[in-house]
Amino acid sequence: MSNKKGKTPQPAAKKMTASAPKMEAFTFGEPAPVLDRRDILDYVECISNGRWYEPPVSFTGLAKSLRAAVHHSSPIYVKRNILASTFIPHPWLSQQDFSRFVLDFLVFGNA
Repeated sequence: MSNKKGKTPQPAAKKMTASAPKMEAFTFGEPAPVLDRRDILDYVECISNGRWYEPPVSFTGLAKSLRAAVHHSSPIYVKRNILASTFIPHPWLSQQDFSRFVLDFLVFGNA
């Protein structure tokens, strides 16, 4: 007579039956507009205020579009991080200031 404590009998393995694959769908919600409808008129012309020309591209719209989706901001931040990692600090320009400069240049086209 064997008296083994702590062992319980294993249940029999269940048979796998073929069933139709289930389909699952999900949504992310309604898309949120980045620019208002009236903001499209900002692209019509360059406006001169007497001292400089205002660009036809809305800087507010560019700043909003950076964070509109992950695929917009991710490559810009990667490029900024690569350039900042290869930058050699200078007494007139720190690495943090250079990183800010590069991000402004990549997003707005000027810095």
